[in-house]
Amino acid sequence: MQFRTHLALAFLFGLFYLELIGYSLAEGGLILLLFLFGALLPDIDHFSSWLNNKLKITKILALFLQPRGMMHSLFFAVLIFFIIGLFWEFSYATAILLGYLSHLLGDLLTKDGLRLFQPFGQLNISGFFRTGKLFEKFIFILLMVLIVLKLFP
Repeated sequence: MQFRTHLALAFLFGLFYLELIGYSLAEGGLILLLFLFGALLPDIDHFSSWLNNKLKITKILALFLQPRGMMHSLFFAVLIFFIIGLFWEFSYATAILLGYLSHLLGDLLTKDGLRLFQPFGQLNISGFFRTGKLFEKFIFILLMVLIVLKLFP
C-alpha cells in the first residue's frame, strides 16, 4: 500500500479512536499525529520510504532490515508498543501501536501480503490488489470520503 493510503487509513482509524475515548479533534491532535507516525513506522525497512527520506538516520536501519520483514510483523508492533510505553504515556504508545496495526492491515490487503507472525512463522497472508494500481486509488478516494463524512457529519 502506498504512503498516502496508509496515512488516510490511519487517520480514519484515529478519528474513530478519538470518538471511542471521548476526545474532540482539538483535544486529540497529538493522538492523531501519533497514529500517523505509527502508520509510517513499519516502512523504515524500505530504503526509499518517506520516513527514511525525512529522517536520514533511519536509512541506516533499512540497510539491515528486509523489506516487509520483521518490521511488518505483530511481534515487532507489540515490541515497539512496550518500548514506547516505558518512556511515554500509555495513550501515546497505544496511538502509535494502532497506527502501526493500521499499516499492517493495509499491507495485508495487497497481493504482496505479509509474514505477520515472524519470527515465529513464515506464513504469508496476502490480499487481492496490487500496490499503486487502480483499486488502491479507489480505496484511497473511499477513505478520503469517509474521513470527510466523519469530520463533517
